[in-house]
Amino acid sequence: MARTAAIITALLLLAGCSSNGSSGASGSAKYDQTWTKSYGSTTCGEFKSRMSEHERFVMAADMIGSTAADRTGNKDLPPDSLVDNVVSQMSTACEADSSVAMTDIAVGLFMIDSSLYTY
Repeated sequence: MARTAAIITALLLLAGCSSNGSSGASGSAKYDQTWTKSYGSTTCGEFKSRMSEHERFVMAADMIGSTAADRTGNKDLPPDSLVDNVVSQMSTACEADSSVAMTDIAVGLFMIDSSLYTY
């Protein structure tokens, strides 16, 4: 279990700020990340108060996609409904402590329910 958490953490850190979204955006801009800080150094406080809806959507899509690609080889983009669900779960998890890194939140969600990263 610790090895899985370490692998997922590494993948999420590698996802960084690279990707292609905003709920409701269209075309190639949908998955363009405009948040310039790495996900590993982005805190819950920033996620909830400084990131736009678009940036939160792309972060979740990046994390889901990176994890799915590594675990199952699936390189397709995750469905919007799954991304929106993960954004919601992240927001809920962030209510406990605004200083937690978003990659730690993502790993915690994965450890609780790995289906959030499977499609």
